[in-house]
Amino acid sequence: MDTSESILDQYREHLVRAGKSAHTVKAYGGDLAAFIRWWEPTAGEAFHPRAVDPGEIREYRGYLLSRGRKPATVNRRLIALRGFFRWAKQSGLARENPFEGMEKVLVRQQKDTAPRWLERKEQLALMRAVRRGERARDLAVVQTLLGTGLRISELAALEVPDLEISDKKGWLYVRTGKGSNGCSVSTVVDTPVQSRICRMCGFVGWGSSAELECDLLPVHP
Repeated sequence: MDTSESILDQYREHLVRAGKSAHTVKAYGGDLAAFIRWWEPTAGEAFHPRAVDPGEIREYRGYLLSRGRKPATVNRRLIALRGFFRWAKQSGLARENPFEGMEKVLVRQQKDTAPRWLERKEQLALMRAVRRGERARDLAVVQTLLGTGLRISELAALEVPDLEISDKKGWLYVRTGKGSNGCSVSTVVDTPVQSRICRMCGFVGWGSSAELECDLLPVHP
């Protein structure tokens, strides 16, 4: 009966015969050994290629990510495993290759983590979706985010006294700005943002907002 050690040795020999460098043989063998060390206690049995299914490949990928492994490291290990199971099927050690039929098994690497603005078409699609819900509060929230550029946390921290609208301009005082510094965000009086907030807060005229009760901006003691 093939043991995990004998299977590892057979695969290393295959890699050498295929002309792989000593570095590649060592790396691929190490990646397979790491998978076996994870799989055996997880499955509760001795490792054999024919016993591994696609769900366990996905579970292993999740395990690596949960341990803080970088996408490049996770992908390298998955590529090594994919090569092993291809060989195992060709050699008759496995009836099926668990990677066959799996889509997007590799982890997508983010090249640019900077925030991305919604395109105009995306903004309009978002507004249409919110309007279909017919909830004035949701529309006020989305319009405020789009019209001022606030972060969600900054919007959630707003209170009624933070809103000030005069005849010519409007202000939102942001309590939790970047770096924990407060700041004021200027808006324009005739924008849908302010008119929607005014309707939500019960404005008759523009005036001060200090005495308003509003279900969009909570009043904290």
